[in-house]
Amino acid sequence: MWPPSIHGLEQQSKLLQAKELSTIQPRCQLLKFPILTWQHVAHLLVSNFIDLTDPDEEEMIMLIDDDDQEMADILAAQHNSMLTLNEFQPSNLEEVLRIHKALTFAVRRKHIMTDAFRRLQQIPDPHIFKTKSIKIIFVGEPAVDEGGPTREFFTEVFRSIRKSSLMTDRDNLSHNVLHLSKQHYKLVGQLIALSIMNSGPNPLLFCRPTAEHILNSGQLSEDLSIEDVSDAQLREHLLKIANMENEEEFVNYVEQHLERRHDIGYSKVLSLQDKSDLSLHLIKDDVICRCSAELQQLDEGLTCLDVLPMMRRHPSMFLPVMMKTTEPLAATDMGRLFTPVHSVEGSNKREAEEEIMVNWYMLLEALNDGAVNNMKGDETITMSMTDLLMFVTGMESLPIEGFSPSNPEIHFDHVTTQRKITANTCGLILSIPVNANTISAEPFQQEMLEAVVNGQGFGQP
Repeated sequence: MWPPSIHGLEQQSKLLQAKELSTIQPRCQLLKFPILTWQHVAHLLVSNFIDLTDPDEEEMIMLIDDDDQEMADILAAQHNSMLTLNEFQPSNLEEVLRIHKALTFAVRRKHIMTDAFRRLQQIPDPHIFKTKSIKIIFVGEPAVDEGGPTREFFTEVFRSIRKSSLMTDRDNLSHNVLHLSKQHYKLVGQLIALSIMNSGPNPLLFCRPTAEHILNSGQLSEDLSIEDVSDAQLREHLLKIANMENEEEFVNYVEQHLERRHDIGYSKVLSLQDKSDLSLHLIKDDVICRCSAELQQLDEGLTCLDVLPMMRRHPSMFLPVMMKTTEPLAATDMGRLFTPVHSVEGSNKREAEEEIMVNWYMLLEALNDGAVNNMKGDETITMSMTDLLMFVTGMESLPIEGFSPSNPEIHFDHVTTQRKITANTCGLILSIPVNANTISAEPFQQEMLEAVVNGQGFGQP
């Protein structure tokens, strides 16, 4: 709702306080106010008894606690541009919405990263995102963005970034002067910030050392592994010396193959006792130091919407947001995520719906054990838990603050029963027709597999 209800603001404020993240919820566009956290707005509206329902008020009066200097400064700066309550009338709503219209990103799925970068470069001041939301148009597709296309956009742009020359095959930032000169790493940071602030998917881009470096103000992690090294030749050399027990063999091998140790200042006379220390320094150089300029540019982009300071205040919370993981979603998590919307208890419709829900949970368990497969000609089609989540929500992972305003729902169609299973990523609704195929276990899995396979984004890495 716009403007938001006082009850809604109060509930959102309580939720954010519980999570200790007062700026993560998508921004409030209340008349011509600056972007405030829901917690601040709830404080002003609820604690100070502001009445938004009185059309006869000449202007909005806000009482601010003496100790709330931040809010006082913000509102003072915006005093001349506030709309009065008299101005907020139905006849003037179109003009108000025009003033607050969203920034549109028109992108092609096949060129999504390029189009996203180009659009961001058209916006000279990223602070505009504090007063404007974003809307996504997938070129050639009729969908109106009510949330679903935005989530799909961020999911697909992060996929594209993972596969690009911005990243290494070890999930580190690559050292790339061309991307640096075009400020591409800064744009990656901005996209991460925008996704977080728009309830989008987690980026899941980085190996653990890189993610920890970002979240811990540039401190070098000691939790490093040879497997994190992007340089394949260096990785091979480090694996070889790791198994050496003879000092002469170790020293000779290092002198012959690891001259780059001198580039990082490790020029001491070596002994076998230096093996672990030398390896650690070479790993740090490859993973962090060689791409320090890229990391600095990424940090600059993450300051968009003040996301980076928030992340560094809660590093443990944001580590799974930033770090790439191979752990699939569990069946129990997916089961709790979806809420079925049932017919009246005891009715024939309810009985059929409960049979479908049994099939749903059986499908989740099958996905938990691996994947659901089917043959399509000579090709084997496989559906994973991530594919299923993507089909319904447009995201491959659960957002840090959960779905807004509510979790995905399962609806049962007793009218157009012969249609296929569909999903509405805007409304977060999985719609299942009630028919012989969906009531039976094995046909249900095949029906779901067919629906997911035919969905946008299926099968992309």
